[in-house]
Amino acid sequence: MYDGQPLEDSVRWQARASGVELVEAEADVTLYVFNGGDMRSAALRLSALARRGNVALVDIAEVNKAASRLLDDTVTLQRFMNLYAFAAWGTPGNNLGTALAQTAMRVRGGSSLAQSRLLLRAYVNDYLYSTIVRPQIRERYGALTLDTDMARRELLEYLRAVFNPKRLSSGMCFELLGADFPWARSFEVRLDVNVRPASAQGCP
Repeated sequence: MYDGQPLEDSVRWQARASGVELVEAEADVTLYVFNGGDMRSAALRLSALARRGNVALVDIAEVNKAASRLLDDTVTLQRFMNLYAFAAWGTPGNNLGTALAQTAMRVRGGSSLAQSRLLLRAYVNDYLYSTIVRPQIRERYGALTLDTDMARRELLEYLRAVFNPKRLSSGMCFELLGADFPWARSFEVRLDVNVRPASAQGCP
């Protein structure tokens, strides 16, 4: 049960709300929903699916965070930036709705560069921040307000320590330009990210 209903029902209702038609074969995109289990096997399965067509990844193994090994392996296999969508930031319903809406936008002709920015933001927010950095922020500050220059500076330092853009892809440059806490608490983070084509000299 997810969000009080079977997973299949959640997928069906979220797809309907996003204007996505679910089919058994000849799909434009495969929706891969990871709800736990062997993360290495899941990454290999995801990679195999991506070799054959378009894939959107929804990670609902845990609430408000990503499955670290699954994401690490997907990046190592050079599949992450080829996904049609990725979401792991919230509840199963949050994540399904986010990924399906992103997928619908891309299938209907959305900009590939805009899609890359969405993926980069999801990678930094749902994985690097929510899974790795947020626990460090909470341990460091506890219940203290985060509306301070020091907290914002340390947030950016923490994120840049774990952000390695060269792991994500070739042919594009990925930049983390800034980050802060819009509501002075650790749950949400506002990110300024950018994606641009690499020059002949590569990325700086």
